[in-house]
Amino acid sequence: MDIPITAINSELTQERPITSITNPGEINKQVATVLLAKVGPEKVADTIKDMLEATRPTKHGEVPDGRQREAGVKLWLAYMVGLPVQRQEIVSVQLDAEAELGIRERLRHSPALRANLRRMIDEIEAVEV
Repeated sequence: MDIPITAINSELTQERPITSITNPGEINKQVATVLLAKVGPEKVADTIKDMLEATRPTKHGEVPDGRQREAGVKLWLAYMVGLPVQRQEIVSVQLDAEAELGIRERLRHSPALRANLRRMIDEIEAVEV
């Protein structure tokens, strides 16, 4: 489904006007090009440096701003080292009919499982007929 969008910035559309969001990779490249023209790497580095040195006022004077500094460290690490690999937990469940609570036992103790199994069998048989 093509969703027309309007140009956010005239410079964004100089290369080729964006008519839909069916190719997000192309839009990201165009946005990155405009951002680089507007905000150079020096400005980003200066901002991260300011975050690493951030302070906040209190009754007793200026104290280090832990949240700002933490955010700055995370950004610095992301640029200098890279982001860590995102871990995903994959749970694999195997039904073992020979186990103490095999399929028969599970069906015996679970009316909901029996009802779901009957419903699935009815649906499959209805399609095959």
